[in-house]
Amino acid sequence: VGTLYKEMVHLIYACGTSEEIMQSILGILTGVISITKSSVLRFYWRNMKIIVESSLKDWSGTIDDMSHCTMMKWASLGRTAFIIELVSLTGFYLSITIGHFPFYMFRNITEFNDTLSMREFSWGSACWLPSALSDNTFLGIYIFTSLQQIMLGVGNTGVDVALFIILTHLCGQIELLDVNVKWNENEDITCEDYRESYRQFIQRHTHLLDLSMLFEEAINLIILVHMVVYLAILTIL
Repeated sequence: VGTLYKEMVHLIYACGTSEEIMQSILGILTGVISITKSSVLRFYWRNMKIIVESSLKDWSGTIDDMSHCTMMKWASLGRTAFIIELVSLTGFYLSITIGHFPFYMFRNITEFNDTLSMREFSWGSACWLPSALSDNTFLGIYIFTSLQQIMLGVGNTGVDVALFIILTHLCGQIELLDVNVKWNENEDITCEDYRESYRQFIQRHTHLLDLSMLFEEAINLIILVHMVVYLAILTIL
């Protein structure tokens, strides 16, 4: 909310460069996405709870080596995505926060107008701030807004990665269907064994289909908001 307020005030004042105005627009759209994700997942928390509990049950159950390798393959995919997102997000926010940090305050600059022209936020413009604002006050505002921006980015990316990891585990569970119905040619299989196996397969298939529908129900609105935001950005550009 704080980030949305800052960016909206900047747009109302309509000052700064076109790049800074575009940054404010992107900041507002990112805030809308973040609020949507938090609200939707809070509303559909039972869906996520059922999916996660099912995945934990599969992981904690007794599985053979082939099933374990299948699930580890999908789990490693989610872990890789988490590491890539974490490194990218850390690098991005370090670069913009340190790159725009008001280091001039620690140098001997006596001209007040010079310090005004050097004031800028890590994201968006600081042109709407009062000119009588002291350097120390601006430093406090800069740190506060930077922390808000980082929290917004971490929240957005964290939800995306969490949903992706849940999805990869669900994909692993679905792939286990193929593993579970394969028979060893050397085994002595009776008709009753076949019936029991396919009965379990159908039950498992129905269960995973229900999980997929629960996941789809939870993320439908999130995907829709993402698409609307992307179309809005393309329209602005």
